[in-house]
Amino acid sequence: MRYLLLPLLFIFALCPTFAQDETTNDDPQRLYEMGVLAYWRANDDLAMESLSHAIELDANFANAYAYRGALYRALGDYAAAEADFDTALSIDPENALTYALRSRLYMNLGDLESALVDVNYARQIAPDEALVYMSRAIIYLQINRISKAILDYNQAIELDPTFAPAYNNRGLAREFAGDFLGAITDYSAAVELDPLFTAAYVNRGIAYTTISQYQLAVDDFSAAIELQPDDGQLYSRRAYAYQHLGESDLAAVDYARAEELGYSGF
Repeated sequence: MRYLLLPLLFIFALCPTFAQDETTNDDPQRLYEMGVLAYWRANDDLAMESLSHAIELDANFANAYAYRGALYRALGDYAAAEADFDTALSIDPENALTYALRSRLYMNLGDLESALVDVNYARQIAPDEALVYMSRAIIYLQINRISKAILDYNQAIELDPTFAPAYNNRGLAREFAGDFLGAITDYSAAVELDPLFTAAYVNRGIAYTTISQYQLAVDDFSAAIELQPDDGQLYSRRAYAYQHLGESDLAAVDYARAEELGYSGF
């Protein structure tokens, strides 16, 4: 699962719910929108299917290649990611989205200089694009420049107040700065904008655990489990919260389920 628990890692205005069978849709734009939303929700299978189908229908859809490249990066297939980014830029050499998303690939490859070149060029092309500031903020967070990250997240949110991942990630930055209540406020905003955004429930549950609000943590981990029932880490985290509530039987059940799913840590 691609939780934004640590920095790795729009269509959120109405938070549409797409049916799985819509991947048979023949509208490339609709498929792209479904793929982007699935990407941010860490629904990788749906994202891959939707974006690939959009590309099949429109071989010159630069943004679809860019987001599929981002998905390959998140899945650890850096060669495929680079190929998709290259294709996107061959179609549209001034595509700010591609530069912004490719910066994450360079960070994964340990090339900070190239990451900053990409994201700053994206900002030059599209100074009013929220994702550009979001991408640079992620870089700043990874190199522990938390104040700069928060400023960029602020800018992203100002440009697009419906961009749920920006609230989620600003929550991370605030949490790293020790502002747990501010972080919880941001995670709550992300959930309100997108009730299917698993990462925000997880991050808020972790924040509640940190400040010893264990029942609220249980509620959030339960919501996340409803969305991602096969992720063992979620059961383990809920079990920890149950332990602190004195619910040892429920904790034991969750720890056992986590082990069944192949997760033995916390």
